[in-house]
Order: sequence, then C-alpha cells, then structure tokens
Amino acid sequence: MLTLTDMTFGSAMPIPITQPWQRHRFWPWLASRHDKQNRAIEGYSRRSICGILVALQDRREQRMLRIIGAALIMLALPSAAQARAPHSCSSASLQGGFGSTLKGVLVAGGAVAAVSYVNFDGKGGFSAVGSSSSNGTLSVDTKVEGKYRLDADCTGHIASQTASTSLIFPSGYFVFASEAGEIRLVTDDRSVIANLTAKRQFKDARRAPCTDADLHGSFISSGEGPIIGSGAFAAAGIIHFDGKGGLSVDRTLNFNGTMLPNKKVNARYKLGPDCHGMLQYASEAEFSPQAATTYDTFVLADDGREVRIFSANPGRVLTVSALKQSD
Repeated sequence: MLTLTDMTFGSAMPIPITQPWQRHRFWPWLASRHDKQNRAIEGYSRRSICGILVALQDRREQRMLRIIGAALIMLALPSAAQARAPHSCSSASLQGGFGSTLKGVLVAGGAVAAVSYVNFDGKGGFSAVGSSSSNGTLSVDTKVEGKYRLDADCTGHIASQTASTSLIFPSGYFVFASEAGEIRLVTDDRSVIANLTAKRQFKDARRAPCTDADLHGSFISSGEGPIIGSGAFAAAGIIHFDGKGGLSVDRTLNFNGTMLPNKKVNARYKLGPDCHGMLQYASEAEFSPQAATTYDTFVLADDGREVRIFSANPGRVLTVSALKQSD
C-alpha cells in the first residue's frame, strides 16, 4: 500500500492510497509543491551564486583600481634620486645688486655694525660701498672690492681686497640660497667675530636705476645697538616714505631701560641710482647732544620691500631693518 505524508499540516501520519484515482488525485498537488520547492531552492542558489560572483568582481575591480592609483601616484612623484639632488650653483649664479647688514663684536672688546650695497659680476668679482662702525668709530661711504668663489653645493668664500675697510663687506665663508636670493656669511677675520646677511635687491637685474619714487609706503621697523659712552638703545615703529624725498617716523624707544613711547620725527632722504642712499633729520638731544643734525645711510632690497638702515653718527653702533607694510 502506498502512503503519502500529509504535507498540508506537516503530519507524519500515513495517508493510504489504495485506488488509482487516488494517485491521480494527490499526484498533481504533490508535483506542484515539489516543483515550487525546487524552483525556490534553484532561485536562491542562483541569487547566492550571482551575489558571490558580483562580490568577487567588485573586489577584483577595487584591487585593480588601487593598483592603478598607486601607479599614477608613483609616476607623479619625483624619483628619490631627483628629490635628493641638490641645487647646483656656480659663480655665475651670484650676480647683481644686494643690500647687506653686518653685526658682531671685536675680539678685543666692543661692537661692530655695517650696512652696504654690493654688486656681484657673475664672474668671481664684486664691489661694495657702505658705512660701518667699529665700537663707535665710523667709516662712511667707503668702497671695497674683492673676489668670490661659489661652488656647486652653493657654499663659497669671499676675499676682500681692502683690509682696512673689511667691515663693509668682509672676507669669510658663505652660503647662498639662489631661489630666495639671500647670502649668509661668517667672517674669517681673527679680530672680528660677525655675521653678514645680504638680500638681492631686484629679481630683474635690467631694471632702470633707482630714484626717490622707488621708496614709498609704510614700513614696520626695528633696530638696536649700543651708543658708546651712553648705554644701549632699541626701537620699534613705523616709517612712512612719501616717494618724494620725505619721511616720517613714529616709534617707541628703550634707552638704557627707560621707555620713550610715541617718539615722532620727520626727515629727508635721497636715493641714488644703485638704490643706496642717505637719511637726514634733526638731532634728538637725548641721543646725540653733540650734533645738530644726524644721518643714516640705507640700501633697498627685495624689490623695494625691505630697507636696511645704518646710523652714521659717531659713538653709535646701530642698525635698523624695515619691512614694507603697505603702499
């Protein structure tokens, strides 16, 4: 006797099938249920397989994208050898006008300072003109000539050929930053221990000579140094150049520990063709009682955005740096 499990209620009770017509009665229903189950299982399997294949495909694509991205980054970056390659210099790399400032001390005691204009010819020679103070003893508008050597690693040596005025642009070892147009030098003089900094005046060496009109706008400034026999001096403030030979200064001073706020003074200036000039203003009695008029020399640098100033007065060893604030 054939039996059939009751699929409707999930019962395990056998259902007798004794007649052929009973087989025909139950078989279509049973076949239909069986087909539905098979189709469901087949559909689930297909979906699972498709899902797995899609996931695998996505992973392959993601892996390929990562590989391509890494390759593009490596191509875009310079090689390690290129990154480590130093910038190459030669004597020809150093040419044109520079504004320089020197600060230091004498081995025997005392302070030194100088500001100058220097021109390099790109062939190993230079000439300079400037003013210096050696513990209060002045040298004004003094000219110096010499030779220089600049090696491939952008280090070199300067040999001044005018020993008596070596503070203007002294002999020493230096490094050169060609992109920034800056020089850093340490003197090799046994009697003077000093550093010199110089900044390229203009990127365009073919520009027209300077006139008073090239110096205009407001500059923030600061300076310091000793006044021999009187004490120490420091100041910070704003200098305004009118582009016509006139200027005004508004600054706060510290003189021997005494604060002097809002000290104002007017002056005149004259700028020479080499962008090196002179300031002239009425004396401030507390600093220069022996002189009715005091003077500063100065030089332009960094396309007119920087002014380097030297106090050209007996007994002073003062320098001032001024950076352009606005027009």
